[in-house]
Amino acid sequence: MPDFTLPPSASVPLVPNLSSRVLLGVIRRQERRKKRQADHAAHPTDAQECRHPDAKPAPLAPEHSSAHQHFLHVLRRAMDTPSFPQRLSALPLRRVMSVKLPGATGLLSARLYVPRGRVRGAVLYLHGGGFVHCGLNSHHGICCRLARESGAAVLLPDYALAPEHPFPAAVEDARAALCWLARASARYWGGQVGVAGDSAGGNLAAVLAQEGRGG
Repeated sequence: MPDFTLPPSASVPLVPNLSSRVLLGVIRRQERRKKRQADHAAHPTDAQECRHPDAKPAPLAPEHSSAHQHFLHVLRRAMDTPSFPQRLSALPLRRVMSVKLPGATGLLSARLYVPRGRVRGAVLYLHGGGFVHCGLNSHHGICCRLARESGAAVLLPDYALAPEHPFPAAVEDARAALCWLARASARYWGGQVGVAGDSAGGNLAAVLAQEGRGG
C-alpha cells in the first residue's frame, strides 16, 4: 500500500474563500462587540454616571428623519404587494369581504375570508412586518389558504403601525378586532375563535392568548 503524506505547508497556501472571509469578519466583529460590552460592564464610567435624570435624547436631524420616512414608504409599498393575483387566491372561497371595525382610535379596516361549505368557527390572523409594514395585501394569500384548509372564517385586520402609532396601538387594535370576531362567530359560526399570526403578528396573537387565559 502506498504511503500518503501531506505536502509541506509552504506549498499549500491557505487562502480562505469569499464565504470564509465573510464569516471570519462577522466573528471578529462579534468578538470586538463582546469585548466592548465587557469593558463597559467592568468600567461604568461613561456618560451614564454624568447624565442628568431629566435629560432626553436629541431628535433626529431633519435630513435623517426625511431619509427614514422615505425608506419606510418604499419598504411598505414593496412589502404590501401580493405575491399572487388576489382574485385567483380567493377563487376557492365563498366570499372575501372588506369590512370596517371599531378600532382603538377609530374605524379599523379589515378583510374577512369565508370558506365554502359549513363554516366551523373563526380565526383572527395578525400579519407580521416588525410592527412597521405589511398589511391586507401582503397576507391575502395566506389568509385565503388558512380559510380554505381550516374551514373557519378568517379575519385579517389592518392594525395601526409604528412609528405613526406607537405601542400599544397595535395591541389595542388587535384586541378590538378579536372582540368583533368573537361576537360574529357567536352569531354565525358556532362561537369558537382562535388567534394566529406570524412574526410581529405572532407576538400580538400571544398577547391576546395570554389575556384570554387570564380573563
